[in-house]
Amino acid sequence: MSESTTAYGCDTSDMRFPHGMLRQGLAAPEEVLGRVPPGDSGKAAAVASYYINILAFLQVHHTAEDVLLWPKLRERAPQHAELLDRMEGQHAGLNRALIEASEAADAYGAMPSDASARTLVAALATLTPGLHTHLAEEEREILPIAAVTMTQEEWGELPGHAMAHFTADKPWLVLGLVLEQMNDEQRAVTIRHFPPPVQEMWVTSGNEMFSAFIAGIRGTMEA
Repeated sequence: MSESTTAYGCDTSDMRFPHGMLRQGLAAPEEVLGRVPPGDSGKAAAVASYYINILAFLQVHHTAEDVLLWPKLRERAPQHAELLDRMEGQHAGLNRALIEASEAADAYGAMPSDASARTLVAALATLTPGLHTHLAEEEREILPIAAVTMTQEEWGELPGHAMAHFTADKPWLVLGLVLEQMNDEQRAVTIRHFPPPVQEMWVTSGNEMFSAFIAGIRGTMEA
């Protein structure tokens, strides 16, 4: 199908799931870190890993938009160039805070202490206000534009690109946190549409690993 005859139009509402995960996952770090008993290096390592994986997902989520979303919108909706400049600028502005938060999470995991915990909380507090502003503007301004300028296939490439470039050690944690944002029907449909290796991983071990790990992070059982 040629560019001139392509039928654009897609459902962009699924973006609220990773966005909701990021909002929830990065909320109230002082409470999460406050549940780590003094001297419990194992629990501290788990909490550090929790933040490392969420921040790694944020990085690849933004990279997928940089590669697959902004160029298409610039080409097909040039009247929104100023908005797209602002959105790309927000990514660039968030990147420094994202790097610092990731470094703080690594440092806390390597040497947990009151000082390294405070540094991590402060780094996340620096990142999240700008992130919340960006996510809200993207939902309000960008998703309606993408919905009429991209095909469903093009839109569907975004999560695949993100997870293909995800290099942290707990992809099942990210999947679980995103799936938590859905109702039962949405979750079942999403799992059915996972690539076969991902579906097998989630059903055979990922779901169980996620449940045990996140219960420890949230303080309902030993990590």
